[in-house]
Amino acid sequence: MTEPRVSPRFEGASLFILAGGKATRMQGVNKALIPLGERPMASYLVDLAPHFDDARIVGPRGRGLEALGLPVVPDAVPGLGPLGGLATALAASRTRWVFAVACDMPLVQLPAIRRLWEARGDANAVVPRTEGEMHPLHAFYHRDLGEAARRLALEQASMQALVLESRAAFVDFDDEEASSTVNVNTPDVLHDLRRAFE
Repeated sequence: MTEPRVSPRFEGASLFILAGGKATRMQGVNKALIPLGERPMASYLVDLAPHFDDARIVGPRGRGLEALGLPVVPDAVPGLGPLGGLATALAASRTRWVFAVACDMPLVQLPAIRRLWEARGDANAVVPRTEGEMHPLHAFYHRDLGEAARRLALEQASMQALVLESRAAFVDFDDEEASSTVNVNTPDVLHDLRRAFE
């Protein structure tokens, strides 16, 4: 029996999981595929796919990402970091909006995403903040930022540079929502998360 399709909560938006990083602090292992609980880390983000019109992964082909069950889009220009991945996502998107999220953020929560989505207004980027720190790898971007993202990526600029150049709306997350932005940057963080997923 076919399971009923979950209606997208974010119509006109695509989910892009950015998984092209070098993970230098994680001994070069692709963080998307690191086991967390009984599943690869990025699979918890793949669970969000039914809530979007489209969902894909930006990263290298032929290195196991296909096993996550979403189409893999290779970086248009490899080696340009997260901003290069976002530029690739914006160029590939079939929708006006992209929710870009790093592959090492397994605690992302739908209510937190919804708060960002509802704050769009006339902005072309919607970015959460926790204690004044922005989180551009857990944010919505309008497709019209594609050229700026590519230009800044080629200049080796940061994600923050794109946010500052955009018409960004910022959403201050409370303590509960802040866990949605936790990312696994070090083995110590991974160790703590693994205990939580046991």
